[in-house]
Amino acid sequence: MKTAILASLALLTAFSNAAQADQLAYLAQQVAREVSEKEPYLSNEQKSQVSRQLNQIRAILNGGGNPGDKNYICTSRDNDGSRPYVIGYKDFASVIRIEGTTQSTLEACEQSLAKGRRVYDRLFVCGSRDNDGSRPFALLALNGPNPALKLEKGTMNAIEDCQTVLSSMVTRREGVLYCGSRDNDGSRPFVKMGYRFSGGFETGNDSYNSLAECIKAL
Repeated sequence: MKTAILASLALLTAFSNAAQADQLAYLAQQVAREVSEKEPYLSNEQKSQVSRQLNQIRAILNGGGNPGDKNYICTSRDNDGSRPYVIGYKDFASVIRIEGTTQSTLEACEQSLAKGRRVYDRLFVCGSRDNDGSRPFALLALNGPNPALKLEKGTMNAIEDCQTVLSSMVTRREGVLYCGSRDNDGSRPFVKMGYRFSGGFETGNDSYNSLAECIKAL
């Protein structure tokens, strides 16, 4: 009798898990269909919100981190256990130090990775424009162990401003849009800027007196 009860409970659990899996798959398909249908009619802000939510879902599915992001770590640039630090890419038992990602402290490096944003096969982070660990700061695009691509247009004087630019960055199929200093000196006026995945930068022709105004116009 006890064996029959346990078998029944196991069967019910299996059915319940299967039903949850079916429901999750159906919901995922429904969301994918709605995103495809409604994407042309969404505002830039709505697209940005949807993108952030989907990235959060992907993070859950991949154990708390974005796909592939766990391959990035912070390591001593000179392999002596002390500063400065750089972002490294794990390659089995070795670590490849990524050119152009020098950070002054381990904390700054880890914060840069923690606040990074994945866009397709690239991870965007904030880093030192001059690769010396100090200001000014710029967006960096990481793509595996390859040298970091520096989005020099849009230099910011404070790391907090760079993080604001990163978090407000808007994703498009052809590239990303963000705000930055028009004169590349970290101060106003600010303009919209774009980086195309195929290569090349574009600068908008509308100027804004504050970073917040520019971000609102993305």
